[in-house]
Amino acid sequence: MGLDKGGNKMKNRFIILFSLLIALAFLASCEVATEPDPDLDGTSWIVIEINGNPVPEGIMITAHFADGVIGGEAPCNVYSAEYTQSGSEMSIDPPIMTQMYCDEENVMETEEGFTLALDKVMQVELEGGLLFMQDAGGDVILLLEREPS
Repeated sequence: MGLDKGGNKMKNRFIILFSLLIALAFLASCEVATEPDPDLDGTSWIVIEINGNPVPEGIMITAHFADGVIGGEAPCNVYSAEYTQSGSEMSIDPPIMTQMYCDEENVMETEEGFTLALDKVMQVELEGGLLFMQDAGGDVILLLEREPS
């Protein structure tokens, strides 16, 4: 009898270990697919980080891609710029913006950081609902999330 109990304990441990390994393998296979050559035409986004810093609460920056133009609302001004994209490579012309001044805290600094980063975008990568805009060195300078429909 003592042998049966020990054998059952080993069997139960094996089943638990095996189940955990299967669960881990399943989770590893559920990785979000990356689109290295995303087609951004017709998509809309909200900027959530600029140079690794979260956009301050209460400030919204949008980006809409359509027919070779990116445009939207920076925290204070409206902007648009022509862009070209070939696979994951992207080039954005300097944006044309309205020239309003806003004196709310962090608004103008955030807008300036956004436009400076926009000018440095060289490549893009789409992963799930996130758009990574990177500079020539591959550093993420703008992180955007898909705008809810």
